[in-house]
Amino acid sequence: MTLLLVAGEFDLSVGTMIAAGGIAVAFPISFLHWPLWASICSGLAVAALVGSANGFLVLRLGMPSFLATLGMMFVLRGATLGLTLMIAGATQIFRLKEDLAGDPLLPFFSGNPLGLPVAIYWWLASVAIAAYMLTNTRYGNWTYAAGGDREAAVKMGIPVGRLKVALYILTAFSAVVVAMVEMFYVDLTDVTQGLGKEFEAITAAVVGGAAISGGLGSPVGTALGTLMFGMISQGFFYTNINDNWYYAFVGAMLVVVVTINSYTRRAAMRQPRFK
Repeated sequence: MTLLLVAGEFDLSVGTMIAAGGIAVAFPISFLHWPLWASICSGLAVAALVGSANGFLVLRLGMPSFLATLGMMFVLRGATLGLTLMIAGATQIFRLKEDLAGDPLLPFFSGNPLGLPVAIYWWLASVAIAAYMLTNTRYGNWTYAAGGDREAAVKMGIPVGRLKVALYILTAFSAVVVAMVEMFYVDLTDVTQGLGKEFEAITAAVVGGAAISGGLGSPVGTALGTLMFGMISQGFFYTNINDNWYYAFVGAMLVVVVTINSYTRRAAMRQPRFK
């Protein structure tokens, strides 16, 4: 999500993609008895299709990313629910670890290496890879340029269209990884998995310094924003405060941070460039 925001786009379908990706991975495991590597390919194929569709709607048809990905969110949610009920006869798929007993890839998505959940390692690895890409590769420069001034980036020869499609696909791939880590943690997947996560992801990225208008952002900042929201979520869980107030807090934080970002950007633009 951070990379998309830096490039001047965002994806509201990523939460529903977690559910769709989980079902796309779990169904071949439970019903077709595929090994995990083949089931992962199934999930990534669905992710590539969704990411490409988002990119096509935004870049080829010129739809705003908000409307394009909002429409994809509803299409994907309905298709996931309808197909899962039609094929599996239920909204959940259980006992995945039992079907994958002895699979060599299972430890990469399940367990507690060195006493820490495997999700922590995926989190740190994704932050490190994204930060390196943005700061040390030409693709990172292209991403900042595409979000800062699209027309100037195109005139410089940067393949803005292909870059953004690739980022949409990468975001969908990431949703599949999240789905797998979550579903192997609880040993089931559900068509409602990931519901609302797109808003938490956007909020964490904005709190971490990413600009909604593009051109600014850091995976490290997003990681700190994510850590803050995770700690606050756990704090709500271990107190007597109703969990529903967590979403009120997330919404309030998003409004406050966007307001601050807008004010500071306007203030910066008013400053004279030369003295």
